Amino acid sequence: MVTHFLLHHPLSSNKQVYSIKGGRSIGRVIRQWREGKDMFHIAFPLDLHVLLKLLLLNAAVLIDFLYFGSH
Repeated sequence: MVTHFLLHHPLSSNKQVYSIKGGRSIGRVIRQWREGKDMFHIAFPLDLHVLLKLLLLNAAVLIDFLYFGSH
């Protein structure tokens, strides 16, 4: 059952984050544009190390500033 879906709005984005060691995906940062506001979703495996979870949270902020400008 699908609980939600992402609309492909031109301002929406889905960025994969990869590990330097092995090049495997450790998560993704998803930006959605709705009603004039941007929302970020961070997806990662539950067993991911806490420092990598923190890295993904910081990556979301960095992606916002680099790709979409500061607010």
